[in-house]
Amino acid sequence: MAALHESDLSPNSGFPNVQRDELQHHFEQVSSEAARLQVELAALTAQHAKFVKAALFYQAALAPWKQLPNEVLQRIFSFTKAEEPPTCVPFSKTTAPMQLTQVCSRWRGVALATPALWQDLKWVYLSHDKYAGKEILPFVQGWVS
Repeated sequence: MAALHESDLSPNSGFPNVQRDELQHHFEQVSSEAARLQVELAALTAQHAKFVKAALFYQAALAPWKQLPNEVLQRIFSFTKAEEPPTCVPFSKTTAPMQLTQVCSRWRGVALATPALWQDLKWVYLSHDKYAGKEILPFVQGWVS
């Protein structure tokens, strides 16, 4: 079948160059091809979404900082320590070294295994403090676990 041209289908042409059956057949072919391409597009879109999800996972899993040896992380963590430990600062999960334990399980393990981060901590509590007169170690162990 010869290719259809726009001039063949113009409203004023009366379709002199095209037989009705040819036109119907061509329309069905184009419709069928469009449907096939829509199915293929849907499959490719789904495949693309899977690849994007996998790429994001691997990008996070292979992030350069995740490749650092524990010793390098410990050295980096040591920079979070103050030069001179303050005499009295509230201990909080939002400040170093506790904040380092909140990032991920690996950082938690590395931070807890870095004695230099914890050796200068001072526990100060007042007589009206809820820990006054109690053994403090179980509370501290529960708090950092």
